[in-house]
Amino acid sequence: MTLISDLHQQWLNDPEYKAAYEAQRPEFEVASAIIAARSSANLTQKELAELMSAKQSLIARLEAGEQNTTIKTLNRIAQATNTRLHISFLPQQTEDSTDWQKVEEMTEEEIEANAKADPDCQPTDDDFWDDATVVKPNTDKVSQ
Repeated sequence: MTLISDLHQQWLNDPEYKAAYEAQRPEFEVASAIIAARSSANLTQKELAELMSAKQSLIARLEAGEQNTTIKTLNRIAQATNTRLHISFLPQQTEDSTDWQKVEEMTEEEIEANAKADPDCQPTDDDFWDDATVVKPNTDKVSQ
């Protein structure tokens, strides 16, 4: 039996497939995250929909990546699955991913120091850094 994940890895060698996949990556990631949250909460699509006062067909469309959603809906999913919604912007991956690997290896103190040193990242409130909490991005992939 061939797993879809194995086929996907094979197909990524095709530049046309890879470009199409990368163009839709955010939709795939949102759908995968919704599936993972629902599965971790041991809920069916119908049960999740009921907790959200929504229809099961909405959950099915979101999990299939067939419908864009709102942050409000994602928050409702988080509340129903007893999870927390986390949205972040990550550096673009390069072919060798060295830039992202550097970020992954940084400590929270190094991330904070780099943010303080970046003139584009300076808040106008001088007390900001005293009260700021630096959170290192979670790079774990959502598994199904």
